[in-house]
Amino acid sequence: MVSRRVKRLQAQIGLVVGLQPGPGIETAVLSALSRGPTALVIDNAETPWEADTLRVEEFLGQVAGISTLALVASVRGMQRPFGVRWRESIQPTRLSRQAAHDAFLAIAGQKFKNEPHLDDLLFALDCVPLAVTLIAYAAEGEPDLTGVWQRWQRERTRMLQRVQGNERLMSIEVSYETSISGRRMTDNARCLLKLMAYSPNGVAPEELERIFPVDCWAAASVLRKAGVGSDESGRFRVLAPLREYLREKYPPDPDDLKRLVDFYVDLAGVEVPKVGTKEGAEAFRRLTPQVANIETMILLGIEASDPEPAIKAALAHLSQLEGSATREGAPNGHRA
Repeated sequence: MVSRRVKRLQAQIGLVVGLQPGPGIETAVLSALSRGPTALVIDNAETPWEADTLRVEEFLGQVAGISTLALVASVRGMQRPFGVRWRESIQPTRLSRQAAHDAFLAIAGQKFKNEPHLDDLLFALDCVPLAVTLIAYAAEGEPDLTGVWQRWQRERTRMLQRVQGNERLMSIEVSYETSISGRRMTDNARCLLKLMAYSPNGVAPEELERIFPVDCWAAASVLRKAGVGSDESGRFRVLAPLREYLREKYPPDPDDLKRLVDFYVDLAGVEVPKVGTKEGAEAFRRLTPQVANIETMILLGIEASDPEPAIKAALAHLSQLEGSATREGAPNGHRA
């Protein structure tokens, strides 16, 4: 039996090719699409697909079986409907800094070209395309970016919306909720996602089991497929605007957060004192991709019921930073 969601999809396609909804719409649509060379583009295809997976896949398979038709579908995340011989997916990524800069100015205006806060905003947004677009709309009509930057400090992702902000392309929070509450998400994946909000540098595969020992690989896979987690330079990561939203709306389980804090505080406590010793090069290699994570966890650890480990790690971290500054600032350009 054809579900309401599949009927709606068929009816929408039917309207595009000049058909009226009614009995036999599926046969009529397939017949109309078979009349000659045709390209069918389905945007937001995950909405009907997640609502009635098997029947939507069956229908898309029938459509894709038409020899004169090219089928294109946009789907949130990394997973595609089964039953269609898709070509390699085109995966959107965050923008380069220059592309983000150009996109912002194209919307907000060239007068912001030399604004000092422009780079601050793009860095805070991780150059995520939708976030850059929405912050540029927020900047329109402003004399400079001072007020926009101050609003970001206070409002974070709440300001990333247009007009009523009740659609996913007009509000980044609506877009995120679509993924977080989507049918492909699992409870374990949501738990891991909440933790990833506190790991700005992301986590390496060998760290994942330490910070989230319960079914971590399956949870990470779900986040990848849902489009809320990705891999950069061998580290699993959640981009900055989503981290901001999660930290405000979805606090992690206290025990999960404590395990995360303990892992990075312990890492700093072990590795930072080695810097400057014969083991320093290896310690520096381990610490380099972890700096933002460690600093975040130290701040959280200081607020814990037993702040002593975090305080010790913070002192060691500061000592190492001071030592680095001294070596960099040695006279005559020599380094200690």
